[in-house]
Amino acid sequence: FINILIERGNIDDAQSTLDQATDRLTARQRWNFQLRILEYRRDEQSGLDYIDRTLSENPIGKMSAAEFEHLSLQKINLMMGRLAVAVRPTADRYAEVWRIMAGMLAIRPMNIAIRASLCDLLIAEDRRDEAIQEIGLLPENSLAPIAMLKMWRADQLGDHDEAKALWAKHTHATLIPQRAPTA
Repeated sequence: FINILIERGNIDDAQSTLDQATDRLTARQRWNFQLRILEYRRDEQSGLDYIDRTLSENPIGKMSAAEFEHLSLQKINLMMGRLAVAVRPTADRYAEVWRIMAGMLAIRPMNIAIRASLCDLLIAEDRRDEAIQEIGLLPENSLAPIAMLKMWRADQLGDHDEAKALWAKHTHATLIPQRAPTA
C-alpha cells in the first residue's frame, strides 16, 4: 500500500502509513520505504542523514552484513549522484565515498554489487586503467550494471565489435519481446 501511495505522489499519506506500520515491517522494508519517500521529495541530504543515523543505531552484529551493504550502497548511490552534478569538484570529493567503499570491501570483498560500485567510482574519478582491470575481474553476468561496465571496458580497449556483441547480448537477455498487434 505504501508503494501505491508513493507512486501516486501521496507522500504525506505514505509517510503517515509508514510511521503507523513500522512494527509490521522488516527493518529493510522500513529503510527502503523511507528512502523512497525522501527520494520522491528530492531531499538527498535527509536521505544521507537517515542512512547515517540508521547505520549508527544499528552496528554490524545488530544488523547483518547484507543489510549494512544495502544501506551503504544506497548511501554511495546518493553521494555519487550528488557529486556527478557538482559545479566545482574538489580533489577529495570522493574521499567519503572511498571510506564507505573500503568498509564494505573489508566485510564483503567479493560481492558483485560492491565491486560494480567500485568500478563506477574508478570511472567517475577518471582512473581508467584501474577501472579496466577491475571490470576484467567481474564475472560474466547479465545484470545491467555489470553488462554496462563490460561494454564500457570493451569500448575503452578499442574492441568495438565486442562492445556491440555485449550490447546485443544484453538487450536480448533483458528486453521483453513485443509482438505486433493482430487484426
